[in-house]
Amino acid sequence: MNMSELLSRAKGLGCNQVVIVSIYRGNPGRIRFLTPDGKEQLILFLQSAALRREIYSGPKTRMHGLQGIYVKAGSSSKTKRVAEFIGNMTATEMRDAEEIGPTDDGTNKVMFWFQDMNGDVLWTGFQTSDGAEIGPRVKISRVIFPDHFPT
Repeated sequence: MNMSELLSRAKGLGCNQVVIVSIYRGNPGRIRFLTPDGKEQLILFLQSAALRREIYSGPKTRMHGLQGIYVKAGSSSKTKRVAEFIGNMTATEMRDAEEIGPTDDGTNKVMFWFQDMNGDVLWTGFQTSDGAEIGPRVKISRVIFPDHFPT
């Protein structure tokens, strides 16, 4: 399927966002976020990505949605902008926090966590039931908002 077919299918399905993960040397290398009209909104260049099976050895339980998006207090504007974009895309509120842990709300959802890591952005997921990191753990080395200068 080429790009025009993908975008046409996204429009036909009523999608408001298209996410394309490009592979580099057998691993995810770049994530592009586009509108169904093909306008690039965000490009993330990945330094590394670790899947759930590589991070979490506990029981495999099904996640039932996204509970929230959290940014470590004091994080850079780059990290906050990425988290805000993901929050807007998923219609999920973004909050600053020192840390996150279990919510004891009876659900088993994912909490996305963003923080600075040696000049890069770390994006990972934690489960609400016990606060365990379940990933995927993505280290973002470069962020481009095409309407602005790279950050």
